[in-house]
Amino acid sequence: MFECTGGILLHQSDLLVWFEILELNDVGEYAPVPVHRSKDTIGQGVFLLHQGLQRRIAVTIVQHPEVGGSEDGLMMPPVIFTDVREVVVGRARDTPEFLLTDAQTQILSLSLLSARYLPHVGDDRTFFRFEAAWDSSLHGSYLLNRATPKGQRVYITMSCYVELEGSGRPACLTKDLAMIIFPRSSKFAVPRFAPKKQQDLSVVTSACLNLFYVVLL
Repeated sequence: MFECTGGILLHQSDLLVWFEILELNDVGEYAPVPVHRSKDTIGQGVFLLHQGLQRRIAVTIVQHPEVGGSEDGLMMPPVIFTDVREVVVGRARDTPEFLLTDAQTQILSLSLLSARYLPHVGDDRTFFRFEAAWDSSLHGSYLLNRATPKGQRVYITMSCYVELEGSGRPACLTKDLAMIIFPRSSKFAVPRFAPKKQQDLSVVTSACLNLFYVVLL
């Protein structure tokens, strides 16, 4: 979450962000992996991965035109995203909390592949999406290299630094991702999610959702 102190308030807004992990499938395309979640964790869940496949991480920022405001109650224009400065991933662990220091883990700066606004005809929301290549073997962690034992999960932390129009520093979107890594031969699939107008994004079956509060000063 991007926070500032001092200065003049230029903008404040809520952003809905969904995170996907894509794997290279048999036909040479990157497809989103399924997310398993329970009824009491709306928008959250566990990514189901295959061992040893090439992966990407995709992030989509959704913004409604009515989101925003000011102290006098006037509507404000949406946040304009201009670029992605960096995506970093690290802190591989088998507990939800990170109990080590960053010096004791391998943190990777991922190669960015694309960053663009997605056209959605008839939808007044804006969708800004970017992807980054993620080679999990470079972390040097047995947690990410092996199949996850039954009853266990693997956790990582990712941070995305997104450039905003009118701001001198990027917004930082940080998210902990939970996953289970299955043997490569395991079979499961999920349809690609295509957001529709007025659709409830909490029903996404291939992504985890987060709400971020952005303040520009």
